[in-house]
Amino acid sequence: SSTNLRHYNNALNAGFNQISLVPTDIDGFTRVTPVTIGADEFKPVANDAAVVSIVNNPPCIGVSNFQVTIGNYGTAILTSATINWTVNGVAQTPFSWTGSLAQNAVSTPITVGTFNFLFGTNYTITSATSLPNGVTDGNTLNDQATINTAPALGGTYTIGSGGNYTTFAAAISALQIYGVCAPTTFQVASGTYFETLIIPQISGANSINTITFESLSGDSTSVNLQGSSTYVLFLNGADFIRIRKMTLQNVGFGRVIDFGNTAQFNRIENCRIIGLNSTVVTTAYALIFETSTGTNEMGTEIRNNVLQYGAYGIYWSGFTSVPYESGMIFENNRLTDISGFGVWMQYMDAAIIRNNFID
Repeated sequence: SSTNLRHYNNALNAGFNQISLVPTDIDGFTRVTPVTIGADEFKPVANDAAVVSIVNNPPCIGVSNFQVTIGNYGTAILTSATINWTVNGVAQTPFSWTGSLAQNAVSTPITVGTFNFLFGTNYTITSATSLPNGVTDGNTLNDQATINTAPALGGTYTIGSGGNYTTFAAAISALQIYGVCAPTTFQVASGTYFETLIIPQISGANSINTITFESLSGDSTSVNLQGSSTYVLFLNGADFIRIRKMTLQNVGFGRVIDFGNTAQFNRIENCRIIGLNSTVVTTAYALIFETSTGTNEMGTEIRNNVLQYGAYGIYWSGFTSVPYESGMIFENNRLTDISGFGVWMQYMDAAIIRNNFID
């Protein structure tokens, strides 16, 4: 901190040689061997517990577990403590923890209770320990942790008239604002959606917390996402996105799906991807397009799709220097009425291209 030079890290009690030069700390207290490194001379007490972190930040919308980690900063082994917590100033039921933590050890996440977090609501959550080993905490200044947060998306939502979101754009906007805290699926009601979409990197998305857009009916012809711009869908640095069982169609002059700015580990599955019916061979009319300019779109999987019209079925120019892009899978796709090249790929490392049919 720029205003508070005090700390409670026992590991810094390790200095030996500067007592003659700096006999007192910033508060005028006498230095004692082993000297605490830094401006503040601090010596551990026997019983000192603290909340190290609030784990589920952000929490999920709805009833979610509330978890913290605690640490033992006292010299005695910590075998019990009370974990208190408040949400927007309202005290919740304290949790009585028991276990065994050695000095300077930090616990695994501890579930201390549940709370119903509401969509679009901001929360201030505070958690603090008390009564380490059943006695008064010898150092109360490090007991507490506080976060200001809003709950993230997780679970299944609907897109369409009467759904959670009426448009794809509204769903993507919510993802940008709130992020995700669990696997998240948007099921799209049947219909035609005229939208040009950009999905950026979403906070919380990972190999477990994937983000899926799919037709509610499971029929790829029931949802038609149409655009007429440079692309219909641009994965602009987005990771772990799944596009499933929908039709994506550019009804103007452009590409259908564009990847860029290190968009990684994304999947396009069981979709109809339809471009411009033209004899002009240009990458501007590629159905699926990526060209790396200093980024690496690794881990892309494109499976079981029908790709129709366009100048290229897929144009993929990977990272131009070692290490090349890896993990690309392009398989079981049917390419039809392509005016130029069905598959054009370069600068790839161990790509899997198999069982594709071109007519």
